[in-house]
Amino acid sequence: MLEAFKSFSTVVVTWLSILLTVWFAYYTFRYQSTTSVKKEQLYKVYLPMFTLMEPFLYKETKDVGIHQLNNLLSKLNKICESHYELVDPRIISYIRKINRSIRHSDYDEVEVNKMYKRLCSKIDYGFESTRKRLGLPVRNVYYKLDENQYEDKLDLAHYLFLITWKGLIFILLMLFLTNWIINIA
Repeated sequence: MLEAFKSFSTVVVTWLSILLTVWFAYYTFRYQSTTSVKKEQLYKVYLPMFTLMEPFLYKETKDVGIHQLNNLLSKLNKICESHYELVDPRIISYIRKINRSIRHSDYDEVEVNKMYKRLCSKIDYGFESTRKRLGLPVRNVYYKLDENQYEDKLDLAHYLFLITWKGLIFILLMLFLTNWIINIA
C-alpha cells in the first residue's frame, strides 16, 4: 500500500514539475516577445498621444473648444496613420466618430462629449497599461485626483476607494483587536 502511494506521488510530482516548466517557459517567452512591441507602442503611440492630450484629458469639449479639439484630433490622426498597427482600433474609431460629428454645425454636444471622454479613457488606459507592463512608474490615484483626470463620478468613487481601502482595513483590524482584547480581559 505504501509503495503504491510512493509510486503515485512520484508520478504526480513528475507531471506537475513538467507542467510548471512548460508554463514557465511559455510565460517567459510570451512576455519577452510582447515587451518589444509594448515598448514600441509606448514610445511611438501612447506617449505622444498622452503628452498631447494630458492638458485636455477628461475635460468637457466646450472647455477644450472646437478649434482646439479639431487641432488635437488632427494630430492624433497623424499619429494613428504613422503607426496604425500599434494603435488600439477603438482609439481610431473614436477619433473618426468625433471628426464626423463635429463637421456638422448642429452636432450633438452631449454625444461628442461622451465620445471624447471615451477617447481620453482609451488613451489614458493605453499609456498607463504599457508603462506598467514595462515596469515604468505610473500616475497614482492622488495625481489623477489632483489633476481631475477621471472619466466620470464612478471613476472618482473608484479612485477614492483605492485611497481609503487600506485605512478601512486598518480601522477594522483595530476594532477586531480591541474587541478581542476586551473579550480576553
